Amino acid sequence: MRTGVNSPEVMSIDCPCKDNKKVSKFIIDRQLVDLNDYISRNDFTLIDDLYITENNNRNSRYKVVFDTKTAELTVNLTYN
Repeated sequence: MRTGVNSPEVMSIDCPCKDNKKVSKFIIDRQLVDLNDYISRNDFTLIDDLYITENNNRNSRYKVVFDTKTAELTVNLTYN
């Protein structure tokens, strides 16, 4: 995906795309992924109870939200 955030071993995936927007949801497999290492390697910032990273570039903008309580990784990607 255009975010630069690595998608690790997951238990489920949902990635609908409509018009120029794509929302992808992954449930990370806690048995196979060290969540602290994953957060560190992908430059997430803790905001309230969620880890977030976002960026804009020439082709798209994205916001990635990781909830450690549910192990859900949500990627909101908008193509310019």
